[in-house]
Amino acid sequence: MSQSHVEKKIFLIDGNSQAYQAYYAIKSDFTAPDGLPTNAIYGFTLMLLKILREKKPDYVVVAFDTPAPTFRHKAYTDYKAQRKGMPDDLAIQLDWIRKVLDAYRIKSVAIPGYEADDVLGTLARAAADEGLTAVIVTRDKDALQLLGDNVLIWDNRKDEFYSAADLQREMEIRPSQVVDMMAFSGDVSDNVPGIPGVGPKTALTLIQKYGSFDEVYRHVDEVKGPKLRENLVQYKNDAVLSRELVTIDTNVPIDFRIEDFQVQPPDAQSLAELFRRLDFRSLPGAATAAATAAAPAPAASAAEYVLVDSDAKLTALVNALEGAEAFAFDTETTSLSPIDASLVGMSFAVRRGQAFYVPVLCPPLEHCLAKEKVLAALKPLLENPARRKIGQNLKYDIIAMKEAGVEVRGAHFDTMVAAYVVDPGRHRYNLGDLAVDYLAYTMIPIEDLIGKGRKQITMDMVSCARVAEYSGEDAEVSLRLASCLEPEIERLGEEKLFRDVEMPLVEVLARMEAAGVKIDCDHLAAMGREFEKDISGLEARIYKEAGHEFNIASPKQLADVLFEERKLSSGKRTKTGYSTDVEVLERLAEKDELARLVLEYRSLTKLKGTYLDALPRMVSPKTGRVHCSFNQTGTATGRLSSSDPNLQNIPIRTELGRRIRRAFVTEPGCVLLAADYSQIELRVAAHLSGDRTLIDAFKRGEDIHNFVAKQVYGVDDRGVTSEMRRTAKAVNFGIIYGQSPYGLSRQLGIPIGDAAQFIDAYFARYPGVEKYIVDTLGAAKKNGYVSTILGRRRYVSGVEGLSPRNLNSSERIAINTTIQGSAADMIKLAMLAIDARQREAGSHARMILQIHDELVFEMPEEMVASERPLIESAMVNALELSVPVVVNVGVGPSWLEAEA
Repeated sequence: MSQSHVEKKIFLIDGNSQAYQAYYAIKSDFTAPDGLPTNAIYGFTLMLLKILREKKPDYVVVAFDTPAPTFRHKAYTDYKAQRKGMPDDLAIQLDWIRKVLDAYRIKSVAIPGYEADDVLGTLARAAADEGLTAVIVTRDKDALQLLGDNVLIWDNRKDEFYSAADLQREMEIRPSQVVDMMAFSGDVSDNVPGIPGVGPKTALTLIQKYGSFDEVYRHVDEVKGPKLRENLVQYKNDAVLSRELVTIDTNVPIDFRIEDFQVQPPDAQSLAELFRRLDFRSLPGAATAAATAAAPAPAASAAEYVLVDSDAKLTALVNALEGAEAFAFDTETTSLSPIDASLVGMSFAVRRGQAFYVPVLCPPLEHCLAKEKVLAALKPLLENPARRKIGQNLKYDIIAMKEAGVEVRGAHFDTMVAAYVVDPGRHRYNLGDLAVDYLAYTMIPIEDLIGKGRKQITMDMVSCARVAEYSGEDAEVSLRLASCLEPEIERLGEEKLFRDVEMPLVEVLARMEAAGVKIDCDHLAAMGREFEKDISGLEARIYKEAGHEFNIASPKQLADVLFEERKLSSGKRTKTGYSTDVEVLERLAEKDELARLVLEYRSLTKLKGTYLDALPRMVSPKTGRVHCSFNQTGTATGRLSSSDPNLQNIPIRTELGRRIRRAFVTEPGCVLLAADYSQIELRVAAHLSGDRTLIDAFKRGEDIHNFVAKQVYGVDDRGVTSEMRRTAKAVNFGIIYGQSPYGLSRQLGIPIGDAAQFIDAYFARYPGVEKYIVDTLGAAKKNGYVSTILGRRRYVSGVEGLSPRNLNSSERIAINTTIQGSAADMIKLAMLAIDARQREAGSHARMILQIHDELVFEMPEEMVASERPLIESAMVNALELSVPVVVNVGVGPSWLEAEA
């Protein structure tokens, strides 16, 4: 080994320890389709991916124990004798964990006669001696003795590194003193005897005072406490034995070089097949084609990134793009908001391993081509829909270019959206994660260019050469990802969903975001002043009720008041103490005035902070409007979500929420038209279940909640009370959300038995619904996924399908996805149809908002008569259902007044 290893990191993983940790951390019903338990495999793989993706080690090795006795067993026959054997459903997973490691090309080591700790200790010492930083991945306290200048411990559960300095600060001992301390205290988990009556605290005190094992015995007569002195003398041999047992051997004979542990690209094909076998659909590498295309992937230094800084290079780029049917495209700007951003440059990639970057804004003293010249040359290509564009989050680039005067057309393949269609259960879809997961490639972090925090700069202040490498990589990696994801979409049979729904929607959402919505800031300011008074009044009432002031926003202080001072029943605890979440407060509010006041206080402060204070700050100085972001990849069901602001969270059934909607207004001479599907998820549920009674009720135009109340309670129209209808409504929606009798009883404040009887009566009246739930769960258990009407998949595990009356969380997800996801597909189809018609007609009406099952349009008042029936028709006919689809339409000068 040479000093070239300086500054590099090796992660040393305790395989058995991490397998046990994963096994107990993840629910036991986590299984593959054939019933193989996979909770430990899954958790271990997540840990491994976290290391590879976030810690970026240069070397990784995993050490395992072996069944063979170790030198410790020979020294002490009772060593670990009290331990139970490894659970059978964990033991069977160890071989699969090794297969995962093999697919990632990560070495695992097991040496007969030694424990994993010994192997890790030996490798850590060898690596540290050569100048590497060795990071031991374990929660075993024995490993503290290995800490040193170049040796750290990483607790993956807490995501915390621990050093020798941390040990000194917290325990006031050195790593070399850990063994002596444990010699006295022993280790119950390993059956190491130690000294009777000496626990970790006493042992620590002895070592802190005398410095070492030997010094304790040199001064044993000075030790305070006659019993402690007696035990130290009487059981010295046990202490000597214990010191031998807890000492990690750092001289294990290992015939491997550090280079054998170098991180490599995974065996992508094997990884894909393995993850499919285990049904790890949400884990990186689950895509066969994506994995196959991963190797060989050019490294950043091997790719050619051309800085287009001359007329000749610009001409060459245009020629290259004109000769390509498709090309990857990316923009660099000065802001995360495409509306307010200035264009810094554009990057293009036509083939793997090469990209071009064209700067139009650069730092002083650097040269770039004039923006007008660049756009004039590239605009025909960007605006030509026949030239297919590939990119990551193309919606941003489309809006940014629109602000620069270019209408990008031909959005062909968005890698973010494609990854979402392949697996809607992923947590993140950013380009860096996708590159690691599908290409085994680590991209340049943007922080390397612009920094972060207070010292962060904008992209136009970074040298063109560095931006060329960063932006060129974005385009080139997007091109490679497309070649991975496209065949995977085809394999899953999702081409139609991707091509006909999700990709066209990218451009529709871009137009909606660019349009934005006008906000009445004066109205919000007036509401804000009113809220301040109400919040101040609530504070005074809360303090009076509590008998003293405290920080209402502090969960700990609130918990102390509720559960320590007022002696209320807590019912729910977290790792940090009593829970004061909404569920707990709502239960307490039924009997306690303070809890009720705190709930009201929280509601007002949240609404004030989220909307009254925040919305005016979100108004673009360029347009005078708010431009929220509509996210295609934000929910696993296919529903759109929104952010900056999150419009879905505005309460629509409360007076305060309705007053906030009053702030969404129009330009002079225009009105808002709001079109909202009526009970669309219940109609979709009736269609999917095929229940004739429900279908006929919808066809007759019945109030479905009233109808169900009549059916279940056995009364006529005049006999249905408001309470009956409320119960029926709760069950109607509860069934499709998988609500249990317990959940229904909590919602309605009725006994669990009554709730169970009502659900039983519902299924008896509507057997088609029960059959649909049973059949859907059966298919989910067999296939590992559920599908919407358009074939959108969502992968689920842990489906048992035992009873439609008591669904577990996975089963609730399965049923909810088929119904809510189909409704989401429906409104997307409606949006596409409306947008296409309006663009074809050159209409001045603009679709500006989408919230749950509602679309909001802004248009000149005189256009309402012509636009209204066309919008309504498109929504009604978006999908053919076996029940009538009803759309409620309202018109007004504000969103509130446009509510139907």
